Amino acid sequence: MMKHIQEYFSYPEKALINKIKGKVWVRFIIDQDGNVTNIKALGPKGGKILNDEAIRVVSNLPKFEPAYKNGKQISVKYGFPINFSLEDE
Repeated sequence: MMKHIQEYFSYPEKALINKIKGKVWVRFIIDQDGNVTNIKALGPKGGKILNDEAIRVVSNLPKFEPAYKNGKQISVKYGFPINFSLEDE
């Protein structure tokens, strides 16, 4: 998952120009079929562009092997931070 994010992540040009940075917490559900659904992002104040990029990258994750509990496929909540930082700082 992290390899995919690193490979497809792109710092938004507008955010670079305006020096927008910060941590975006992204959370989502991997449903019983292995699909990524219900993606939500919460980033810094004024960081909608960062939230949008985090959602874009996560929405393009490949299909997962579903989780199982008691022999049945189940949905699982998942989340992690994506840190948007500027190299010149």
